[in-house]
Amino acid sequence: MENDSNTTHRELAHYHACVHCGSLSRRDEFDGAAVATGVYPCPKCGLDGPLNLVIQDVNATATGTRDSTSSNSAG
Repeated sequence: MENDSNTTHRELAHYHACVHCGSLSRRDEFDGAAVATGVYPCPKCGLDGPLNLVIQDVNATATGTRDSTSSNSAG
């Protein structure tokens, strides 16, 4: 049986990956209009695009690593 003190808890977050430049932005940081329309503005390149959802470990994203659970989908 695994001891709870030895268990690593991962914090997963939803990110929008820009279809133009590939930069990641936390999905929960966008306003209601972007969420309602599914058109997300990229804070890096300034272009709008459809939701390109990526689910990543918050710690992996903060350190720049890509070892995470990813899912590209709309919505």
